[in-house]
Amino acid sequence: MSDTTISTSNPTTTLLPILRLPSVVLPGTVVTISLDHNDARVAVEAAGRGDGRLVLLADDGDIGVVARVPNTATLPSGEQAAIVQAERRARLVTVHA
Repeated sequence: MSDTTISTSNPTTTLLPILRLPSVVLPGTVVTISLDHNDARVAVEAAGRGDGRLVLLADDGDIGVVARVPNTATLPSGEQAAIVQAERRARLVTVHA
């Protein structure tokens, strides 16, 4: 997990944690993300220390979505997971390690 500077549809830039996923997430989508992988857990924890937002990017892209993490929970299987609400498109501008 690293932080990224993103450019949203308005002309501002924001520093948010990023999480790369194997698929594209579209604005308006609500997804459940397993927190079993360290990258996902670290990105969600970083979002929680900030304003609750992170950026979801496809593995091979620089276009993604700004998403809000309203809740994390333990599923009946015992797996930790986060509910993530994709809000709007974003473009990766720079990455800060």
